Amino acid sequence: MTDTTASSVTDLARMIDDALVLLSTHDSPDQMPDAADTEPLPSLLAQCEEVLEATAKAAPQLRLVHSFGPLAPSARQVLHACANLVLLDAPPMAGPVAGSGLTGMPDDRDRRLASQAALRSFMDSQSQKGLKLAVVIDDLQGHSDLIAPDDSEKLTALGVVFTSHPLRSYLLARHRSTLPFRHITLEIYAQKYLAFLERHGDIPWFPLERLTGTSQDARVALGAALRVPPPSDTFHHIPDMSETADASLLFFDDGSVATEEPLGSPAYLKLCTILEYDPEKLPHGKPDRTPGTAQTTPPSRLDLPPRRTDRSPSRLTGFLPRIARILDTTASTGHLPQFQLDTHALVACLEDCLGHPDGMLETLDRHLMQLQPRDGAMLRIACAAHFQACNQAIHVLSLLAEAEPFVAPDDRPLRLLMTEVLLRMGKGDLAMAALTADAFAGSDALDPASQTRLRALLDGMFPVKPNEHGHALLLSHLGAVPPLPDSQRRTMIEIGTTRETVPGQGSTEKLAACCASLGIDFITVDMDPRNTMMAQRMFRRCGYTFRAVTAKGEDFLADWPGQIDYCFLDAYDFDHGMHSELRQSRYESFLGSRIDEAACHQMHYDCAQSLIRKLSPDGLVCFDDTWTDADGRWTAKGTTAMPFLLENGFKVIEARNHAALLGRR
Repeated sequence: MTDTTASSVTDLARMIDDALVLLSTHDSPDQMPDAADTEPLPSLLAQCEEVLEATAKAAPQLRLVHSFGPLAPSARQVLHACANLVLLDAPPMAGPVAGSGLTGMPDDRDRRLASQAALRSFMDSQSQKGLKLAVVIDDLQGHSDLIAPDDSEKLTALGVVFTSHPLRSYLLARHRSTLPFRHITLEIYAQKYLAFLERHGDIPWFPLERLTGTSQDARVALGAALRVPPPSDTFHHIPDMSETADASLLFFDDGSVATEEPLGSPAYLKLCTILEYDPEKLPHGKPDRTPGTAQTTPPSRLDLPPRRTDRSPSRLTGFLPRIARILDTTASTGHLPQFQLDTHALVACLEDCLGHPDGMLETLDRHLMQLQPRDGAMLRIACAAHFQACNQAIHVLSLLAEAEPFVAPDDRPLRLLMTEVLLRMGKGDLAMAALTADAFAGSDALDPASQTRLRALLDGMFPVKPNEHGHALLLSHLGAVPPLPDSQRRTMIEIGTTRETVPGQGSTEKLAACCASLGIDFITVDMDPRNTMMAQRMFRRCGYTFRAVTAKGEDFLADWPGQIDYCFLDAYDFDHGMHSELRQSRYESFLGSRIDEAACHQMHYDCAQSLIRKLSPDGLVCFDDTWTDADGRWTAKGTTAMPFLLENGFKVIEARNHAALLGRR
C-alpha cells in the first residue's frame, strides 16, 4: 500500500467517526419509523417499470396549433418554453407550377390525407421513443386546415388557433408565395378564414398580438388550453412580434395600409368584426415619425408618396419590397449602372402615368425620355407589375416586351423582377426565358452545344406554343407561293399596326421582315400615333426603309392612288366585352368613342369596298379576327365585309385560327 492510499483510508475513517458522533448527539427515536410497521419500499427499477407500463397504455397527446399567417417568432418561443413539447411544422405540399401545364396536382383532399399520414407516422415514432407530447404548427394561409388523423380516437388531441389581422396575414402570405393558389383575393381568403372558424368553433382563439410584450395572461391561457402551462419566468425573454412582421407592408402617411385589395368586401368586414380588428388599419398602425423621435421602423418598411386625388393609385403592393431592394443605391451593381430612381420617385412616375390627362402611354414616353435606359426598363416593368395586379395580361406582356431590349442578359435583379411578374401571371415559359437570358447572350453565355441542350430542355418543359394570329396565314402562303416577278415593286399594306407585343401577335414586325426578304414595299397604318411611333422605331432598329402612317385605315385605302398587292386587315376591334380601360381610352382619344360593334363592321366594310377596286389580280387579302358561326355566317370583324367580298369576285383560299385568306376568283 502506498503512502497516498494509506492517507486516504485514514481520512475516510476519521470522517465516518465524525458522522457517527454527530448522529448520536442528534438522535430522535420518536421520529424514526418502526421497521415492523412499514411496508418495504419498491425498488427504483420497479417504479420505472410501472411508469413505463402506464405510459404505453395512454393515448398519445397531440396539440394542433393553427395559425392564420406565418407564426411569429414570439409565438414559437412561447411554445418552446412549454416543457416536454416537440414542435413540428405541418408537411408542405407542392402546388401546381404556374404555366407548366402539369395535371394531377394535389388538391385539398390530397393535402388532408398527406397531413394525416404524416401525423400518424410522427406519433408512432414519438411513442417508440417514449415521448407523448407534440405541437403541430399549421400555417393555414386560407386553405384546407390540418386536423387529427381519421383514427383520432387513438389520440388525445387539443388545439388552439392563433389569429391575426386578416389583411396582415393575407399580405404576408402573398408576399411569401404561400397562398394556396395564384389568384386568391382578400375576400376569398376571408371566406376560407371564416369557414374554418365556424367549423372549429370549440377551439380557443389567441390573437398573436396578445402573445407579445410583457402581458402574460394570454400565455398562461395558452398553456392551460394545451394543458402544458409554461414557466412564468420565461415570459419576459420573449420579444415583440412586430420586429419583423410588417417588413413587407407599405403605409400611407395617415397610417392606412397600401393595398389594391378592396377593404369593404362582405366576408372581410365580417371577419374583422368577429376578430375585433379595424378593417382599415393594422393593430400596430404606422410607426411614429414625429421629428426628434427615434426611428422605430424596420429598415425594410416602405412608405409611398402622398396620395393624389387627381391620379389613379398604383397597384404595386406585392412587388415593392423587391423593387426597393433593387433600387437601393448602396447595393453593389457590378458593371451595371446605378439607378437614378428611388422607390418614392418610381411610384410617383407610375402614378403620374396612370392618371395624367394627356394619356398613360404618352406620359410614360415623356418620363422614359428623361431616364437612363436601366431606369426606363425599371419603370416599364413597374407598369407591367401594376397591370398584373389588375389582371390585364396583354398590357403586362407588351410592357415587358418593351423593357426587354433595355435589360442586359446578366442584369439579375431586373431579370428576377420580370420573372416574378410573369410567374404571377402564370406564364411559366416566358418566366424561364427571362430567367435564362444570360445563358444565351452576354459575356457569360453558354457554349453553342450547351445552349442547344438547354433550349431542348426548355422546349420539353413547355411544349405548347402560342398560336400565331391571322398574319401567319399570309406569311405561310407567301412562303409557299412567292410573288411572281412584276414590272413594278409590289406593295403590302397593313391596316392596324401592332399595339402590344405579345406572343403569337406582333404582326407588324413579322410582316415587315417577310417583305424585306421578298423585296416588297411595306406600309403599316393605324389611328393611334403611339403605335405608328413604335413601328418607326422598329423599322430604324431593323434597318428597314418602310413607312408607318397615322390615319384611319378606311380613309388611307380610299385615298391610296395605286395598286395594292397584299392587305392585312386587323384594325378596329370587335366588342367582346373584355377590353381594358387603357385600350378603350385610346379609342376615345383618337376616334371619339369607345369600341362599338357596329362601327367595327362598318370600318372593315369600307376597307373591303376599296380593296375590290384596288387589289391586283393575283393579290391577297388577309382578314384577322373573323370566323363562321354554327350557321355558317361570318362573325366578328368580318361580319359584313366577308360576305361583301365573297359576293364581289373573291374566294376563301384558307381559313383557320380565327382568320381568313382571300384572293380573286
